Amino acid sequence: VGLPGDNWQEVAADSRIVWLEPFWPRVAHNNSNRVNVNADAAQAVPYNLSGTGVVVGEWDEGRADPSHADFGGRILSADASAISTHSTHVAGTVLGGGASPSFTYKGMAPLAGILSHEWWFSASEMETEYQGAIDNVDMRISTNSWGVGFSPPSVSNCNAFLGNYFAECASLDNVARGMLGKPVTIVWSAGNERSTGSQ
Repeated sequence: VGLPGDNWQEVAADSRIVWLEPFWPRVAHNNSNRVNVNADAAQAVPYNLSGTGVVVGEWDEGRADPSHADFGGRILSADASAISTHSTHVAGTVLGGGASPSFTYKGMAPLAGILSHEWWFSASEMETEYQGAIDNVDMRISTNSWGVGFSPPSVSNCNAFLGNYFAECASLDNVARGMLGKPVTIVWSAGNERSTGSQ
């Protein structure tokens, strides 16, 4: 039950009340990313960087929704995987045009395009898909907002996975260095595990 905040002390004094807590207004956080990286300055004179002519490779849990109003036909589907809300959210952070809602939220490069893929399952699949993206759309940057899933984030799990250099790591380093014909800037998320463990 929500109550006006000005009489909370009277309500709290009632012996029938077991629990009271404040209501904090909800605000969208993702939009502050443009401010944090000074995207408006990069898109203004003299730089005029908008993402025009750039195609970003996106690997995620599925495809971004190419029909979303914010994308204006700038999403290319690289495979037939299911459309994912997470992939669509990530694509919006990269290149959302700000059309929905009311031109409020724009991505970092609002005129770029995305070649959207489901995440890869092996180093060879990754190399094949990166090669196709480089050859077919001249991809030079990719975004990956995913990682390995293990639960709970215990010391043994962290020791087994985090910080190790696996075969896929070597392949990614080689792709970034230009093994497939052109160097690729590969962006990864930091993960969402911060509040899920005590280690």
